[in-house]
Amino acid sequence: MTKTIRFLSFCLLLLSINAAHAQEALNVYVEKQCIASLRLDKIQRITFSGDEMTVKQFDGVVTGFALNNIAKLTFGDVIITSIGAPTISNPLEVLVYSPSPGEIAVESSVAILRLTLFAIDGKMMYADAVGALRTTTQQTTVNVSAFQPGIYLLQIETQQGTVVKKFIKK
Repeated sequence: MTKTIRFLSFCLLLLSINAAHAQEALNVYVEKQCIASLRLDKIQRITFSGDEMTVKQFDGVVTGFALNNIAKLTFGDVIITSIGAPTISNPLEVLVYSPSPGEIAVESSVAILRLTLFAIDGKMMYADAVGALRTTTQQTTVNVSAFQPGIYLLQIETQQGTVVKKFIKK
């Protein structure tokens, strides 16, 4: 079964390449013709800068491809189409701090949708669908005064993605 992936960010390529086998090849197509076929176990690094994809192999060979010329990339059963220069978006910034003992404040550059707090052993200690309970907000607080001292993980789901922050309750 062939997977077709349409993407906005080239980070997906780097994540998806792990799904292919080392013996398979990264194939670069211009129009319908394969112009490069590079074995995955020979590739050291793939980078995207501006409007170019660069592939560096372990033997030192570096090959560059203009993104606007690439019609399709394949490796294994993964096919990437709709290739274009990555768009620059506002970075997701999330700040977690303790304004007072027993309280955690969360501030985000975009609306916070949900907060989930886990103990270090993975036990869920707190969950709050922030957007569902009150108006969309970019800051909120969590009362942790009843929690035992220790290390906790706070999962913050926002409109732009999910961030996990560690905090220590003393």
